[in-house]
Amino acid sequence: MPTPAAPRWTLRRGLIALALCGLLGAAAARADELQDANALLKAGQHQQALERVNKALAAKPLDPQARFLKGVIFTEQGNTKDFKTPRGEPRAAWEKARRARIEGAKAISVGVSSAKVTLTGAASASTG
Repeated sequence: MPTPAAPRWTLRRGLIALALCGLLGAAAARADELQDANALLKAGQHQQALERVNKALAAKPLDPQARFLKGVIFTEQGNTKDFKTPRGEPRAAWEKARRARIEGAKAISVGVSSAKVTLTGAASASTG
């Protein structure tokens, strides 16, 4: 006997909502890691800050905020040779452009639009 379509659709919507919450939760956890890293950096605890940033980068390797913070930590430690700029641009040019973006910003807002979540298995989803 066939099952009604409505329960399957409800289950699918529930799974999509659950996956989206998981993705947003992961982003919030990454943001917490970066906030903690920033606080540790300000307290002069460079190694602990670097560990937090590396944890965030493990989840999202190209995250610009995490990469920037890692560069700041390396600079504070006097270890700038290990920092790689995004897209391989020269360090001085990257620093100048980055400083202009940060110092010129009055406020920063973040939003999500047209989010797509694809179920990749019974208990997993991906964005893209």
